[in-house]
Parts: sequence; structure tokens; C-alpha cells
Amino acid sequence: MNQDTQLLGNIESAAMHPTHGIAVATADPGIVLLNSEGQFRQDIGRVGQGPFEYQGPLVLRFNNERLAVWDRGNRKLITFDQDGQALQEWTGISRNFSNFALQGDTLFGYHGGGLRENYIAAYARQDRGNASIQLGQASGAHFPLSLLDGSSPIAYDATQQQLLYASPAEPIMHVYNTDTGATSTVDINDNAFNTDAVQDYQRLEDINSDILGASEQAFKSSRFSSIHAVGGGVTLAVLQHGVLEYERSFSEAVEDQTGGGTLDVGDVVTNTRRLHVHLLDANGEQDACQSLSLSEEAFETDDPILGPTDRGFLTLRTQTNEAGDIDYVLTEYYVPDTY
Repeated sequence: MNQDTQLLGNIESAAMHPTHGIAVATADPGIVLLNSEGQFRQDIGRVGQGPFEYQGPLVLRFNNERLAVWDRGNRKLITFDQDGQALQEWTGISRNFSNFALQGDTLFGYHGGGLRENYIAAYARQDRGNASIQLGQASGAHFPLSLLDGSSPIAYDATQQQLLYASPAEPIMHVYNTDTGATSTVDINDNAFNTDAVQDYQRLEDINSDILGASEQAFKSSRFSSIHAVGGGVTLAVLQHGVLEYERSFSEAVEDQTGGGTLDVGDVVTNTRRLHVHLLDANGEQDACQSLSLSEEAFETDDPILGPTDRGFLTLRTQTNEAGDIDYVLTEYYVPDTY
């Protein structure tokens, strides 16, 4: 991405529109709109607590011609048009979301933290913070995995009128038909999926007594990472496997932490992580599985998937160029039109 004089900093989320370009949310917080060549177009919105202002961190999704922004800081959803003008604001939502999907005037939020709560709550715009539907009951293994970014798989397939979601702890995709209310499940055939690493953290008391250990073990577990609806009933289900270990445990890093500074866990010792990208057709049949090799050196992030496009998803890679500046590289993985 050619940032010119625009300093992006840490990128939290991104989404691509087939004609309007790429929207990027930064940790500052801020929202930047880029053209299809990665060149800066404009800033969107402003920081604050007032109407149409955001605090961050932010999750971005394009919904037809609108850019929808979930603001975790203010617990509200803001929509903008393709020119960056504010359109609507949804406030009064008491719970926070780690991910969301939008269908007309219904907001589906993915609750990211509870041990036994529902994964999904649906909010109608006119009802504000009163959830009209609750979907999915979390299992014990859901909680330690939900501590990681990229562990809230949800997408809306407008062509099929289906909400797709999953627990990070199971290789199963749940399908909710928003027109009929019918529900079904799709088993993801992935023999590598294994959550043994977090089996000691199935009870609330186990997690509360060792929250750092639960977080650390989550990096050694498989998880259902994300779902991407690419139209025509075709879905990409992304599962992550492998182990990520650092030189020092989280507990050791906390003991040595001074003044509330950054947690220093040292260098990466082991990184065998892989993304398994499963291609599912409209009937839920699995057509293919592509394994993507990830390395800490290549991505320099715990969760390289930033967000959706209309045909797949975006990954982020950062690298330092010869001048000492940081280059941000977005890569789109997508289902070809010939499929």
C-alpha cells in the first residue's frame, strides 16, 4: 500500500469493496480509505464520543454501498457512504462484539468473551439494544480460544439469506436462514483440527485461576478462524492449526513488566501455524482444501487475516524497506470466477 504521507501504524481491520476501494482501520484509532491501487484517498470519520465519532478498536465491513464500522470503544455501529459521509448510527447496545455481520436493518453481533453465553445476538435497528434473537451456546473450550483475535467466525450470505457462524472450538459451521428461521450445520472435514491444548480450561474457575495460562495454551490449539461468504452459496471456511511459542511464558513476562509497558515475551521459538482454507458449495459440500503456510517472519502478527472482500479475504504482511520505513502489503485470497 502506497501510504505517501499517511502513517498507518498498527492495522486492526480492513475490508475491500469491488468499486470503492479498501477501507483500513488503525489502532490510533482511525479509518483510511484507499483506492484499488493502495493509494490514500481520504480519512473517514473522526475520533471522539459524540455522534458519528468512534473510539476504537474498530471492525470494518462493507454492506452493499455502505461501510459499516463497529466501534468497540463506544459500543455502537456507524455506517458511511462511499464518499465517507456518515449515514446512520446504532447506539444503546450494552454488549460488545468481536465481529459482526449486517443484513439490512438487522445487526448480528458475535459476543467474544463469555464462557456459556450465546455466540450471536441479533439486534433490529428500531429496537436498539434489545436482542431479538440469540444463536449458539458456547462450550467451555470456546472461552480460552475467544481470547485471541480472529476467533469470531461470522458472515452473512445475501444470495442465500443465510447467517453463517461457528465456535472457534469446533470444526462445524452453523447456518441460520434469516428468512425462514431454519437452522442446520455443516461439518468441516479437517483431520488436523485438535483442541487438546485448552482442555484444562473448560470450567470458569479454571480460567479465572489462570487466565494467562489459558491465553498461552490457546496459541497451541486449533481454532475455527473465520468464515467468508463469496456469493452464490460458495463459502470459505478458514481453520488454523499449529503451535506458536515464545521464549518466555506470559506469566514470566508479567512478573518482569514495569510501569504498564508492553508485555515482552521475547522472540518466537516455534511457529508451525497453518491456515486450512476449505471451499464449500451451496449444499455445504466440501470441494477443496488449500493449506497456506504462515510464518512469524512473513506476517509479524498473531492474526494475519484482516477482513473480507466480495470474493474472499485479505491478509496483512508488514516489512521494513531499505529506507527503514514500514511497507504494508495486503494480499487477497479469492475464489476465481471460473469456479
